Amino acid sequence: MGTKPETEILNVLLDNYEKSKSFTGTNKNTQTFKVSIGSLFPRYLDHAEFEYYTKLNASVAFLLSKDFVSITKKKSGEITYVTLNVAKLDDIYAYVKRIPRRKIQDEILRLLVFYGNADNYTGIRTGGTDSIHVGAEIFLQKALCKDGKIPVVKETGNIFRREEENPLILYAENQKQRIEKNQNVLFFEGDMAEYNDVLRAAKAVWENREEIFIRELSVKLFNNSKQLEKLESKVRSLLFAYGSYEDKDTVFEEHNVIKTPTYVMVKGCGVLDCGETIDLSKIKGDLGLSTATLKALKHVTLGGAGVITIENLTAFHRYEPKNEMAVYLGGFHNQVKRDFLTMVYAENPGCRFRHFGDIDAGGFYILEHLKLKTGIAFEPWGMDCAVLEKYKDNVLPLTDRDRKRIQDLLEKDLPYKDVLEYMLAHNCKLEQEAVV
Repeated sequence: MGTKPETEILNVLLDNYEKSKSFTGTNKNTQTFKVSIGSLFPRYLDHAEFEYYTKLNASVAFLLSKDFVSITKKKSGEITYVTLNVAKLDDIYAYVKRIPRRKIQDEILRLLVFYGNADNYTGIRTGGTDSIHVGAEIFLQKALCKDGKIPVVKETGNIFRREEENPLILYAENQKQRIEKNQNVLFFEGDMAEYNDVLRAAKAVWENREEIFIRELSVKLFNNSKQLEKLESKVRSLLFAYGSYEDKDTVFEEHNVIKTPTYVMVKGCGVLDCGETIDLSKIKGDLGLSTATLKALKHVTLGGAGVITIENLTAFHRYEPKNEMAVYLGGFHNQVKRDFLTMVYAENPGCRFRHFGDIDAGGFYILEHLKLKTGIAFEPWGMDCAVLEKYKDNVLPLTDRDRKRIQDLLEKDLPYKDVLEYMLAHNCKLEQEAVV
């Protein structure tokens, strides 16, 4: 039979009880909790299964002897229903070696109180307009304009949550509400130790500012190089569900938790001072700046040139900069790339920043996310109705998800509303690789 019948019966009865208003204390009438033996064990009703029938009756008789249940049966002796004795709940939980749901909820609430407290987090300054990461603030503080004033970060009109809205705090508040309603806690699958590890890992990832390999962080957290990779899917999903991320697959990378080293790829105009002077205009092709090089970077001088960030690699290689520095984002922008852009912005006041990406919901979300995370008023380039019209033979149809995301964007006061409306009206989107 696998699990002992008496244990299976009791667990089903406990499940029913723990889902009830009696459990939450909101019942107005006395409730009983019973299970149909024939429904739970269909073989019990098969007259050819006499041995099975006899053993199951013995199991129920044992539960009766422990005063765990009462029963209803036919004159023939066939048991129809088994009813839980709620006065024996403590003994029943102990017998089936099951932790009461209320005790689990209390333990989860204890964790949620900690992870829901902003005082337990480091690395983010709050207040004012959209917050800027500490690394970017340091760049701003160092890079004074000619008049001795720190450059003002422009209001970006982005669509995402403010930086101080920590996804773990939002998650904790949501789970507290779910517990109040006796709903299951998201990302908790019955293992309290694993759940604690998931929350601990999510906190560490969200707070992280320096580039670190995922296995290095795993050792710091768990003294186990592979534990974080085991939890990675849940941690990504949790942060993505409650944070402001464009893509779940790049959540770790946005927080500089990486599997391979990060490089910022640049080409075009600009003079970099990182101990040695590098003039991009004298280099054929692009230059990859490692994290170590970026940390050593002291100044970036554009001499009146602009900046354009490019979403995809093919488009980056094809693009010919015109009095500007082109920066490859790699489909997403992590802290390393954002700090570099913020440094360029701070040291080159008045510089025009543009972004070239796919003409789809994802491309515009990346643009708005970039504006939020850097505080720089990026303008879209090559992402307008004229481009859609010019390359109409290369467009793709919208998916249902595309339409929903575009509708979400239209609810915001964004300067490219006409493009979003065009995409919906003409059922189209365009990958930037098609733009020559």
